[in-house]
Amino acid sequence: MMSAEDKKALEDFKKVTSSREYIETSLKAQGFKQEVIDQKLREAGFDVAEKPADDLALIAQGLNIDPAKFTQAQKDDISDIVKIADIIFKDRMNKILPNQLKPIQEHLGNINKETSANKIVTTMQETVKTEGILDFAKDIEPEINKFLDANPDATQADVLSHFRELNHRLSVERLKTGKKKEEREIKKGDLRQLSTGGEAGAIPAKTGDFDKDADAFLDNLGIPD
Repeated sequence: MMSAEDKKALEDFKKVTSSREYIETSLKAQGFKQEVIDQKLREAGFDVAEKPADDLALIAQGLNIDPAKFTQAQKDDISDIVKIADIIFKDRMNKILPNQLKPIQEHLGNINKETSANKIVTTMQETVKTEGILDFAKDIEPEINKFLDANPDATQADVLSHFRELNHRLSVERLKTGKKKEEREIKKGDLRQLSTGGEAGAIPAKTGDFDKDADAFLDNLGIPD
């Protein structure tokens, strides 16, 4: 019967012999190549990073040929062929990919333009709303559409610049128009007050005497001498 110490020693031995370090060191001591060692490590459950295969190894693997059987001349020829193939591949990709990617690039560009355009419209709307003088839908939007129809190649910066000039000009005109309207209302009110100054607003009959007729007219308007 195995003693407790013997059991522990056996477990420790198993742990050591199943460790990554032991497997790798042991196989190297036996003369195995790194590719075989990596495979054994994978079989034991250890992660082993894949090493990038060189062109010669890749071709040998594809043709199921032992790379060691290649002569130096064959290796040189394969290296030259790989370089030529790489040049041809890059040239084809440079010609094909741009055409294939162009619709995607244009679509992404349109999305960016649309997003930027929405931001500009929002900025214009908020500006008009904050100032509280104009109505964006009635005053600004029709004029912006006219500008775009007349300038189909206008950039977003052009549109924003036109809006600023347009908004300033229309705001000034609206303020002037409002002031004149207010002045007209005041004058109309004054005239109504003057017209009710005499009796029923009737014009006194003329006597033929200028001074008397003038005084009577001023009295009728409520204007003192």
